[in-house]
Amino acid sequence: MNMIKNAFYTFIIQPGVVLHELAHALIVILLPDTKLTAFNAREGYIKHDGIYTASREFLIGHAPLYINTIIICILYYIILNINIIPYYFTQLIVMILCFYGIIVAGLSSLPSFVDAKSPFIALWKQAFTIRFVFVILLGPFIIALSIPGLIVGYIKDKHIVAHIFLSLKYTIFIIYTFNFIYTTDISVSTSTVYFLSVEF
Repeated sequence: MNMIKNAFYTFIIQPGVVLHELAHALIVILLPDTKLTAFNAREGYIKHDGIYTASREFLIGHAPLYINTIIICILYYIILNINIIPYYFTQLIVMILCFYGIIVAGLSSLPSFVDAKSPFIALWKQAFTIRFVFVILLGPFIIALSIPGLIVGYIKDKHIVAHIFLSLKYTIFIIYTFNFIYTTDISVSTSTVYFLSVEF
């Protein structure tokens, strides 16, 4: 049993932690007036310094959610178009790697409780500064976006089983949604071509 736990941690959890922290780090690097000061993938944290607002805290804190979602969609797109890759053995290897990447990205996509609550802390601090107008106008929007992450982050930080369950449910939802959009686009394109062929 310990061997299975160790293997799960080494090959699934640890790569996910690295991916999770890389997503945070990427947004810190891309945002102006912020800089990355420390990156520790093994222990699962980064340190950064700069000018922070509620919107910036939201972008940094929820970075794994939307970056990993993009990764999941790209990998699933490759799986859907696996036939363009020559040779069956190569297809099999690519498909296995893509499924592995989807699992790793999915399990590390949801924000932690600390990540999710950072926009709330920033809003509270800004409420007593000259930026209080921003808090009044955009605060409710940021709060509405952050509440789901706050709830999910709290639950998944408390129970590893809940973490895995919620992450897998989210991953399945993303794949189902992407597949629906992808196939819908194909059917619309086919209908459009048929219509044009009949008319012209």
